[in-house]
Amino acid sequence: MREAVLAAAPPIPTAESTSLVLEAFHVNDAGVRAAAATALAAIARRPVLAEVVPPPLPMVEVRQALSAMADHTPEDELETWVSWIDALDATDARDLGGRLEALARHASRGVRDPARALMRRWDLPIPSEHDEVPNPIDPDALVDPGTRPRVTLHTSRGDIVLELRPDVAPTTVARFLALAGDDFYDGLAFHRVVPAFVVQGGDPRGDGYGGPGFWQRCEDNRLPYARGTVGMALAGRDTGGSQFFITHGAQPHLEGRYTAFGQVVAGLDVLDQLQPGDRLGSVSL
Repeated sequence: MREAVLAAAPPIPTAESTSLVLEAFHVNDAGVRAAAATALAAIARRPVLAEVVPPPLPMVEVRQALSAMADHTPEDELETWVSWIDALDATDARDLGGRLEALARHASRGVRDPARALMRRWDLPIPSEHDEVPNPIDPDALVDPGTRPRVTLHTSRGDIVLELRPDVAPTTVARFLALAGDDFYDGLAFHRVVPAFVVQGGDPRGDGYGGPGFWQRCEDNRLPYARGTVGMALAGRDTGGSQFFITHGAQPHLEGRYTAFGQVVAGLDVLDQLQPGDRLGSVSL
């Protein structure tokens, strides 16, 4: 609910709406902070119309809010960092540019790339090295690429059977199976359902900002996004974790952008019935 309020703030050119956004930077919630940063960027880029001139941004408060957000955002909140970098860019808060160096070394390319792009625009020196991804895959966890392991999603609407593809997405499949084997998905909601597009789940927070505490590099492949294709949800390049989606129909614009790693082989009728808030009771390996 608070994220929705923040999303509505940018079109309202008042000091009060801006103040509401800046206050949200101090909330101890990743989704709220990310929404606040996105809203601030939109406010800063809001065009000046002849009829309505928005009030100037209170830059002292803006810098304090951005600084506080950076101080309290964990390294693995990737989407929040991407929003923070965009807000820094939109407000031209160059005095906080020193914080970009650490982000330019971030192990996740989804964070590292926008940080480096902003540093280039601001003529700041860019580090030549970056941190290693902190969750190397155990070779023993990889699945035989000649197999097609199947899992059953036991949802509150019925069962959906997935056939996974370790031949084209080996580490994605291995991590998905490991999470399922640890009962990570049990009881989680399908938090996003877009008719004729996708059903998305696997978020322990239930709002699209949660994950397993690690991120997964993208595994580009040529699997088509047909009806019932399973893909890894992202907040940017190489930011996959536990969230996955299943397509309602063909989505060719997703191909090559989101790692496809499986296909529904039974239960498409159940997929069509899922609504936001429906639960994934368990996953049978």
